[in-house]
Amino acid sequence: MPCSSVRRRAVEEREGYIATSRSEAKQKLAQVQRLEAELTEQLREARQQGQALILEAEQEVDKIYREALAAAQADAIATREKARREIEAQKDKALDSLKVEADRLGALIVHRLLAAR
Repeated sequence: MPCSSVRRRAVEEREGYIATSRSEAKQKLAQVQRLEAELTEQLREARQQGQALILEAEQEVDKIYREALAAAQADAIATREKARREIEAQKDKALDSLKVEADRLGALIVHRLLAAR
């Protein structure tokens, strides 16, 4: 019987080892599942933060674009108005010059007509 008690003891030790190993494996599996859940949540949060950053950047780009467009339109309006004023001033100057020349030519014609009589 000593042989059977040795076997029994070996079997019991083996069963104890297997039970301990299974218990440790279950604990490790539970730990892995917790870590997986935590990492999944962190990934979800990171994706949300990334999307929020992208949205914020797009809004900032849109704001900068609108500001640049408004500034360009204001510059174009100012340039057009300045050009209009310059053209108007040159036109007035040309008309004044024509009036002076017309008055001078009119006086010259009158003078020559009177001199011709």
